[in-house]
Amino acid sequence: MEKNMEEPNLLRNKSMKIILSLILFTFIGVQYSNAQELNVCINFEDSIDISQNIKIDSGSIWEIGKPTKLVLDSSYQSQNSIVTSTGNLYNSNDTSIFYLVVKNLPDYLYLYPPIHYEMRHRFKTHSKNDYGKLEISIDYGQKWYNVFTRSSLSGIDNVFNNSHFFESGDIVDDSLLIAQNSNGWIQSFVDINLQAINNPVNDIDSAIFRYTFISDSTSVDEGWQVDDVCIRMDLSEIIDIKEYQKNENRVIEIAPNPAKELINITIGNVESFSLNSIKLEVFNYQGEKILENNTEVKSVLKLDVSDYAKGIYFIKASINGKEYGSSKFVKD
Repeated sequence: MEKNMEEPNLLRNKSMKIILSLILFTFIGVQYSNAQELNVCINFEDSIDISQNIKIDSGSIWEIGKPTKLVLDSSYQSQNSIVTSTGNLYNSNDTSIFYLVVKNLPDYLYLYPPIHYEMRHRFKTHSKNDYGKLEISIDYGQKWYNVFTRSSLSGIDNVFNNSHFFESGDIVDDSLLIAQNSNGWIQSFVDINLQAINNPVNDIDSAIFRYTFISDSTSVDEGWQVDDVCIRMDLSEIIDIKEYQKNENRVIEIAPNPAKELINITIGNVESFSLNSIKLEVFNYQGEKILENNTEVKSVLKLDVSDYAKGIYFIKASINGKEYGSSKFVKD
């Protein structure tokens, strides 16, 4: 159903990119993450969490507070949650949106661990034509992916692995239709494979989750309620953390980055080694080696990349036959 639904006019508006950019700039840098992991949990009680992570669209019926409806009458654990109006039925012909933004995603040389997304939610709508939708963007809103279905990336499997557990005991895997009556709370788990949707490969600064509720012109009902959202990422799922920490202490700086012609490569702490040369290797993003060179030890090494195709490249430095460190650069 969702695949054939017409997108709201707001999503076609050229001002959307500006709006999403403003959202990112107005949020204070989230302090829940470090170089190795990210752990953001929102229960809609902490005003700091809300100001850092949540943005409700102007004119939207989404509200944060204590719900007082007939079915959507309380939050999951604490007092507050976010709901399509805390006290009123949703409007007909309505499109209401709020965003959840997480920044500082952990990565290692453009390799990103999966996002583990979890939330509690419930809904009561008049028909399948009144529905909710959860999407993710990793490029500031230029492209959106429907999180609760695999159909948004045709031909690529296991991009979104979904499991939904109802309080009634029912379990739904893969796709979830946020419409009609959930008959209580649902605990939804989604694993998002960022490597599959980060194509062409870019540096992912933020992930934006967009929660959209859409209603038609007929009867109305209570809507959609969301609570206890958690987003987790952990580099240890894709790399050896001990090796990562070792490499973090071995600084390889590349400037300018991005580059068009010459890059300067500064390798830190090489003075502690007794050697005459360093082996440098350059790889493209497909892992193909395009350069191997034993070069004289200098404080700054220069490399001409003017003939390189545009894209992402990795530089590996080896000393005495062992890898010393790696870094990445972008060729403009």
